[in-house]
Amino acid sequence: MDQAHIRALVERLGFDPTRRFREYSRGNKQKLGLIQAFMHRPRLLILDEPTGGLDPLNQQEFYKMVNEVQKQGSTVFLSSHVLPEVEHTCDRVAIIREGRLAQIGHVSELKDIQQHDVEINFSGPAQVAWFDGLPGVTRVTSGPDERRIQMAVQGDLKEILKIAGQHEATNFVTHEPTLEEIFLRYYESEQPAPSIAG
Repeated sequence: MDQAHIRALVERLGFDPTRRFREYSRGNKQKLGLIQAFMHRPRLLILDEPTGGLDPLNQQEFYKMVNEVQKQGSTVFLSSHVLPEVEHTCDRVAIIREGRLAQIGHVSELKDIQQHDVEINFSGPAQVAWFDGLPGVTRVTSGPDERRIQMAVQGDLKEILKIAGQHEATNFVTHEPTLEEIFLRYYESEQPAPSIAG
């Protein structure tokens, strides 16, 4: 066993190895678990909710550790309900529902299958009919004032941009969904909530 490597992990996570296990806080118990997981330089790491109880600095250090072992060729299976964490650390994402694999793909692929939220402001009153029925437009509504249109779009925005220009659009904002938004939309009408693995 590489003692220098273990000491480096202990130092990186700010862990005090001199205390008894029962004296450790939840966060320190989590640090100890991570040290044990990484200390043998395994080719496969299976981590369940690995950052639970860690402070933000230790979470960032954990992300660096995962990135390093991935670059060295190790595979990391990470299960987490902290969706930004999954998005930040994983290349591929699987959505598991009731013990079955419901969806799998690269993070970018899962984003691509979901709609983007678009908001367009105009110099004068805007009409929903300008965009209703266009390919890829799954929802279009009037905004909080008569000069604003809000819509959900799946796919290319070229036609929407063209029509917006024809009607003197003054501002065009598009929002790419986060993994969390994809997750919630994917199951918004179903219960109970599924879990995410990356």
